[in-house]
Amino acid sequence: MGWTARDTAGFPSALALSGITGLDISQTLVGMARQNARNVGATVDFRLGNASAMPFDDESFDCAYCSAAFKNFSEPVKALDEMHRVLRPGGEAVVVDLCKDASLDDIDSYVKNSGRSRIDAWMTKWTFRHMLLKRAYTENDFVRMAKQSRFGTCHAKASSIGIEVRFAKTGPGMRSE
Repeated sequence: MGWTARDTAGFPSALALSGITGLDISQTLVGMARQNARNVGATVDFRLGNASAMPFDDESFDCAYCSAAFKNFSEPVKALDEMHRVLRPGGEAVVVDLCKDASLDDIDSYVKNSGRSRIDAWMTKWTFRHMLLKRAYTENDFVRMAKQSRFGTCHAKASSIGIEVRFAKTGPGMRSE
């Protein structure tokens, strides 16, 4: 959470528009994120909370972004419904995560190109293979969850080991693509 917010905060136009708010279920990660933002002079509102019951008013945000966490949500459709609730009409939610269809060769290549030490690379490959892939979703999984959610639809695109999924909140007079 902290790194995404810190990197985004580096774009002055993003802060000028509406600011940045981060959410995590871990008090430790919220604290780390706050420190990371302070270290680079970024103003970010980090909150402790659950993606399935967000501590925000209805229609509070223009965009919701979830990076490398969706596979860990215990109630993914409920989290999508919450994203829908907190988005303003015309807003967009973007989920970027590991794709369950990622091949072991692609994971090995990703880890090899990440510059990790030998032991760290071995641990990372083991974690991908035995933990993360089991929790990840396919494009079809996201389409199914979108249909079950208030979004109703999504656009999913897998590449290499990742997947990017976009959900649009339509409003009066707006059409879903």
